[in-house]
Amino acid sequence: MDASSSYDSNNDNLSFNWTVPTNIPVSSTTSSRIQFLSPVSASVKVVEFTLKLSDGKTTQSKTIPVTILPYKPELEAAEILNIETSGFQTPYYPYNIMDGNIGTMWSVFGDNQWIVVELKEPFNIQHVNIAFHPGHKREYYFDILGSNDKIVWETLLVKSSSCSFSGNLQVFEFPRTKTSLEFKYVKLTGHTNSVDGWNHIAEFNMFGYKRKTPTSYEEQPVKLYPNPAFEYVNIKIDDSSIKPDFIRIVSLSGREVLHNKLNPDDRDLRIPLNLKRGIYIVQMGSGDLTLYTQKLVVNI
Repeated sequence: MDASSSYDSNNDNLSFNWTVPTNIPVSSTTSSRIQFLSPVSASVKVVEFTLKLSDGKTTQSKTIPVTILPYKPELEAAEILNIETSGFQTPYYPYNIMDGNIGTMWSVFGDNQWIVVELKEPFNIQHVNIAFHPGHKREYYFDILGSNDKIVWETLLVKSSSCSFSGNLQVFEFPRTKTSLEFKYVKLTGHTNSVDGWNHIAEFNMFGYKRKTPTSYEEQPVKLYPNPAFEYVNIKIDDSSIKPDFIRIVSLSGREVLHNKLNPDDRDLRIPLNLKRGIYIVQMGSGDLTLYTQKLVVNI
């Protein structure tokens, strides 16, 4: 929220006083420019900020509505099977990170302390939600890595830091180059915080898409890759009985966003995409008959 362009015709000094919605942390209530940490919401909601601007003689007030949208509601939450850690401070146990209660946490002192979560199945992670220590106004520093064997680790986020004025739930997106990968294990390495040597994690959740195992993927008669896709998607038709003469892509709302004619003899296709981020349905068929359907995830 930025009111720094405000001015007084007589060049009097201005004071700023923000009234903020309940339970929304802000960086300041008396600065011309403030930051706020949006809550994670399952539905659309509107919150109102009010600014009172004074030159010492006259006060003007303005209410600013802000619409909070659900953050990527199409994503699935990964299921956690097991947790390992480098250590913990009683009673701040590791499993507190998955109890759904932001008031409990895993805590451990020192740099390079880690927690590893084992997922129920390999998972294509798009972002993580992390709560650190509600009520703490400090930055927490951490890295996140992924693995399928706990031996070879892929760096997903490095030298990341939390919001400096709140320890509430925060979203950390993975780089686009990492969102097509899948992992069975996720590791968070803590590097303390801006005030002391403690690491506090209240909640740690992963969101993305369940992926088919390599075996089931190889058995599919039609293969789409990469999936999630970006600028294009490749289609490989291995089943000789499938000879489509069209391909269409449909949004989850049922709107057709792409329709191309195909040569039934083509077995390898490359389809350029110009679609918004989201989940779509790819359909291939002949005449009025749909021969094949598969979900396609688009990341832009």
